[in-house]
Amino acid sequence: MNRKNRREFIKRGFIQAICVLFGIDVFGNRTKQPSFPENLKHKNGRVDWDKVRNQFLLEPGRSYFNFGSLGLSPKVVISKMEDRLRSLESRGTSGYNSSDKLRKTLSKFLNTSSLEIGLTRNTTEGMNIVARGLMLKKGDEVLISNCEHIGGAACWLQLQKEIGIKLKVIELDYSGEKNQEIITKAISNKTKVLSISHILSSTGTVLPVKEIINYCRKMKVISIVDGAQAFGMIPVDLSNISPDFYISSGHKWMCGPKGTGFVYANEKSYKSLQPGFVGAYSDITFNLSKCILEIKNNISHIEYGTRNMSIYDGFNSAVLFINTIGIENIFTRGKKMADYFLNKIVTHQNITVLSSLNNDFSSSIVTFRIENTNCSLFINDLLINHKKALRGVHENNLNAIRASFSLQNDYQEIDELVTLILAQANK
Repeated sequence: MNRKNRREFIKRGFIQAICVLFGIDVFGNRTKQPSFPENLKHKNGRVDWDKVRNQFLLEPGRSYFNFGSLGLSPKVVISKMEDRLRSLESRGTSGYNSSDKLRKTLSKFLNTSSLEIGLTRNTTEGMNIVARGLMLKKGDEVLISNCEHIGGAACWLQLQKEIGIKLKVIELDYSGEKNQEIITKAISNKTKVLSISHILSSTGTVLPVKEIINYCRKMKVISIVDGAQAFGMIPVDLSNISPDFYISSGHKWMCGPKGTGFVYANEKSYKSLQPGFVGAYSDITFNLSKCILEIKNNISHIEYGTRNMSIYDGFNSAVLFINTIGIENIFTRGKKMADYFLNKIVTHQNITVLSSLNNDFSSSIVTFRIENTNCSLFINDLLINHKKALRGVHENNLNAIRASFSLQNDYQEIDELVTLILAQANK
């Protein structure tokens, strides 16, 4: 081997070594499947929250208190999506079997049947599918609360405009203590549908949905639960809660990809739902020459047409990630951090806490107001000048601030946030 060839040989070997080290080929393609996160628990079985925190890509110096709006995905979820997309594109296949796999994973996580799970892009899409699929008529009464997110309320407002349903908006108690009584008293023999949140987006107040659903069943009222804030924050057992419909997203507390969600519909409730959109994969029989279309007899018919299966695999990986840590551990951690934060601000004379102070109805969300402070301007200052992300609560003219405490947070950054809040409150 001459000197030139030897240099080329060494150069190629060096490049290959670098590629192997970073898991890519010379064209920038990933060459190895992502391994699932290292053991996230100590030898004593407790979660190593520092290791959990290191699974996320958030830039050093940034603090993120907004999983209630948009969750961050861990590295394993991002890698799974990248690798699945490359795999499908390299083989020219749809990968439709990913939807079956995801439904089974979700049904196990939620303690229900995979036949009762249909995959969507988000909670808003799921709410619209159900609201329109019920084929309500003019004059049908629908109850919702004044604390619903636009994604859970807009579909009913639109149906009121289009067909004339009677929309009744009930005012809830932020403390949570009177909500069961408020809701059950509002239900009458004229009520057709009750659509409420499991956990209120604005304040984090937990509703006693099981008891409310039981009353709905007694009154023959269709129960629809918006689970956007509950799924991934607290344990959700659909067999125990037993709603007619339960709808949520994968992109918040579950740390899943953006553009993922689901609709739960039990067998009895599904039969009352008419499909609004249908296509390939909605059917069990399609014969155009005989003008025959027979739709699947379960909620998965809503998964019509071509889908991005790489995000389904990412969603599946997110559920496995949450399971590795344990949803009970995540809920306990988030609640402890929320209580820690709450105790540091609740006694200040210029701070009003809007979230429930009752442990039975409180969650990992704390919503508060600082007197003589424009929440939008303060949140903007926190983000731009201090790299801390929170959400403003403008619903019902609350002019408040919402902090969401997730598996990705730690106590040091909470202390830093408290210091900034108290400084603003002392002005």
